[in-house]
Amino acid sequence: MKSIKQIILTIALIATCSCSYAISTYNPLTSDNINNESYDNKEVSVYMRNMQKTIKSKWKPPKFEQSYAVVVRYKIKRDGTIKDIHIKTSSGNKENDKAAIKAIKSIKKLPPLPASLQKHEHIDIQFNFEYNSIKH
Repeated sequence: MKSIKQIILTIALIATCSCSYAISTYNPLTSDNINNESYDNKEVSVYMRNMQKTIKSKWKPPKFEQSYAVVVRYKIKRDGTIKDIHIKTSSGNKENDKAAIKAIKSIKKLPPLPASLQKHEHIDIQFNFEYNSIKH
């Protein structure tokens, strides 16, 4: 007869990605940043959503039992070229940080910026990679 107590520990690994972007125009005559331009929000939203899906599909986070987050900043040029990729906020683990950078670098180039953003040389992106390990 077996008397076994089982403790079942389920770890749900939830990998999420989110991003924010900043669009500003610098006026060299006044040294002011102008942020009050209007954009086609639907067009920009679709572009950002597609970018987010693409990056998430490339992200292969290391498996850990602890949750972590990495924040990466980069620029997207008019033609969709990604440049100036760097860690803004580290997870505290080099492997996690490398996986986030690798996801973005593996894309190399996105579609050109939407028409409403084409007047800008580039837009700045802050992309959040969050890996949540939930124990049940």
